[in-house]
Amino acid sequence: MNRIERPVGINSKGGMRPVEKILAAYHELERDISYKEVSTGLAVDSGLNAKQVDEWLDSELAADVVDEETSNNTEEDGQNG
Repeated sequence: MNRIERPVGINSKGGMRPVEKILAAYHELERDISYKEVSTGLAVDSGLNAKQVDEWLDSELAADVVDEETSNNTEEDGQNG
């Protein structure tokens, strides 16, 4: 997750990192993380700045980063499997 956080200026402060919060919310609490309010709340709970999170989620960069990470993970899975 640091690969995503650092380039866009998002720095988590202690506690559970945003990705861990999101995964726990989805898998353990069965929350719908596709709702912006849910994702923003989880990010803020993990120490991120609400304004930065909103700006990032509203930008095209958010989708670009997700697409890039998905592509990278798909390539890695293809090499490992």
